[in-house]
Amino acid sequence: MVSEIITGVQTALISEFGEGDYEVLTERSDGRSGGRFGSAGEVKPLLFVTSRIPQSGSVRERRFSNVPLLGNRYLRTVGLCVEYVPANVRRQPASGALGDIQLECADVLERLFTCLEYIFVSVGEPLRGYSMQGEYSDKGLSFFVSYDIFVERVEDVPETMGHLHHNRNFAEI
Repeated sequence: MVSEIITGVQTALISEFGEGDYEVLTERSDGRSGGRFGSAGEVKPLLFVTSRIPQSGSVRERRFSNVPLLGNRYLRTVGLCVEYVPANVRRQPASGALGDIQLECADVLERLFTCLEYIFVSVGEPLRGYSMQGEYSDKGLSFFVSYDIFVERVEDVPETMGHLHHNRNFAEI
């Protein structure tokens, strides 16, 4: 289910930011997919979707939980991080004014709040994101979001022996 939510986030990011202007990667991407450079060799800004939280100065707890409800139903919470790295930081990490990077990140942050509020997974129903927070750094932006989904654990019923039939009448014994 986590991979389906990550795919839903990736789809929402591609529809909001466009596939040609930004590079959108996930944990499953190998770095060669999605094209690092544009047609003229320019470096694209990067959006990276991960379930791991980057090590930063502040401590953030992202939780994955599976709370049992009635019967075999569970409430599953998935916390994700979307990291945004502007193109000028990717070109030369030491270049660019911090103010310019934060202005660009502020614009991206507003777009992330909007596009990740509702995502669609394979079930077809929208999931609403909550606890959305952004955190600036000198390398870009870290955006945190959580999604809840109800799941039902279906357990296989073991095959029984079936019915035993007999041909003997007990009255004859």
